[in-house]
Amino acid sequence: MKNLQYKFIKGPIWCDWLAKASSLGVSTGLVGYVLWFYAGIEGSHQFKIDSMVRTLTGLTRQTISSSLKQLANAGLISLYPKRGSYPTIHIHSDKPSRKCANDPINLR
Repeated sequence: MKNLQYKFIKGPIWCDWLAKASSLGVSTGLVGYVLWFYAGIEGSHQFKIDSMVRTLTGLTRQTISSSLKQLANAGLISLYPKRGSYPTIHIHSDKPSRKCANDPINLR
């Protein structure tokens, strides 16, 4: 991930998941998006994060840790912490309760 200019988030990503993560706060929503970025790179919903999370979000280690705990408490992820290291994450991505691909997008 040396050159971030050409990176993108690979889907599908459930709108319900992102809406729930974003409702927990701006930082938590941002961390949620970055987790989906990692899932696309790893090709799996379970992966170990690293210091690149700080680069991608611009957040402190403490804020990232707090956001991960909020996502876990909301049932969106499972955290597998390891002392002195970044945790392994599992994103819970059940089928959405509604389709949002056809939802109108309000750009105003």
